[in-house]
Amino acid sequence: MKNLIVLKMGSCYPSIIEKYGDFDEMILRTMELTTKDALIIDVPRNGVFPHEDTVGGVIITGSHSFITDNEPWIEQTELWIRKLVRGESPPMLGICFGHHLLAQAFGGVIGFNPDGPEFGHTIINLHEAAHADRLFTGLPESFQGLQSHSQSVITLPAGAHLLASNDHDRHQAFRLGETTWGIQFHPEFDEEIAIEYIKNYSSELKNAGLDPEELIAACTNTPVSTGLLKHFRLILEQWQ
Repeated sequence: MKNLIVLKMGSCYPSIIEKYGDFDEMILRTMELTTKDALIIDVPRNGVFPHEDTVGGVIITGSHSFITDNEPWIEQTELWIRKLVRGESPPMLGICFGHHLLAQAFGGVIGFNPDGPEFGHTIINLHEAAHADRLFTGLPESFQGLQSHSQSVITLPAGAHLLASNDHDRHQAFRLGETTWGIQFHPEFDEEIAIEYIKNYSSELKNAGLDPEELIAACTNTPVSTGLLKHFRLILEQWQ
């Protein structure tokens, strides 16, 4: 049987890990899976990637690193992903940093968003292409998402299908081919996790002219966004 690979691209704040687990644990829990159901690779610490023939799906987590740091482990991950999609590509999902990494790996441009960081509750708006998309089909035209990012996909890779946008970030979701998705928002976050991120990032948010207390007050759970991870699990099961 092929493995679900979770590429753990970094860790959350210690206070979040203590209460809710790290990125990989939050993602798998939202999918109603456990760490026993996936092969978790801590890429910055030990980026040893499995042979592509053993891969049944890939999830690329968020990170506190930036794509523009140009760390060797970022380039190594991009090389492995490009190798993986040369054949019959298994389903892949990149979240936040993973969204950026997928875009850059296939020719997109990543940079700091000129409108500043995006944290907390936002509204995501679907594009026409999303209605026939396997991951986004059946979702409402607009839904709530939780954010925590300073960088964005500035330019999509050639041939990418734009699926969702919002007022802050045009590229909230895209698809490459039929089975590779990047999403900017965090479907694994709930209200409490989003609030913890705002608290930990409050100084930077104030420097950017944002009010952390207003962002905290606006936070709410986002069941439609969270449901995307369950959609992705169904896609994995169907592919295998």
